[in-house]
Amino acid sequence: MTAAQYRVFPLLSCFVQGCLDSGRDIAEGGALYNFLQPEAVGIPNVVDGLRAVETLVEEKQRFSLDDFRQALRDNFVNHDELQRAILRECPKHGNDEPGTNALFFEVADRWCDYIEEKRNYLGGPVLPGFLGWTMWFHFGKKTPATPDGRKAGTPLANSMGPCTGTIPKGAPAVILSASKLDQRRGLGGTTFNLRFNSNLLASSNGIEAFRGFVEASFELGTYMLQIDLASSELLRRAQQAP
Repeated sequence: MTAAQYRVFPLLSCFVQGCLDSGRDIAEGGALYNFLQPEAVGIPNVVDGLRAVETLVEEKQRFSLDDFRQALRDNFVNHDELQRAILRECPKHGNDEPGTNALFFEVADRWCDYIEEKRNYLGGPVLPGFLGWTMWFHFGKKTPATPDGRKAGTPLANSMGPCTGTIPKGAPAVILSASKLDQRRGLGGTTFNLRFNSNLLASSNGIEAFRGFVEASFELGTYMLQIDLASSELLRRAQQAP
């Protein structure tokens, strides 16, 4: 069974090069270029989880792997000490810490290696990506507890940024952490969703600082930035009066 047997895109196919000429839907291979883009959602969770095990089991020897296993089975209920140690004492992705940066590169690089060697059902390439879309939230609902201290049902990390709830050492540290991976390998898409104070652009100094940050990010090889300057208060008002 192929995708075309249960999911077709007739309207979208009208605007994709090759489909009208071939008379076939994009799901049937009608496009001139047939590629798929699987997205790795939750890689920062993997990185932070591995760093937690490395720090607390191997280096400090305060907990065992069995402690981690049982805590995950119990969703960290009655394992407050372990969860607190994970969240407060272990290095986190997004803080430009050398060991964590190296691990992020290794995990993300292996994902790209595995995906790049595949061909899709239409014979075209498979392009690895790191876009979270809204899946970081929806997948989190279905994912059990993870070794990074995250409880079952809570959101995964948003794209290539820090794990949800992590307080990074600033936006530059976030960019520096993920720039260790050559983002040209993420042809399926990479992005950073960054939120800044709503008064950032209120002065000329703020504007110049923001401009410098964006330019430096792209010089480091960042593929895409998605910036949000809306305050929580503004978003809540929008919910009440859309």
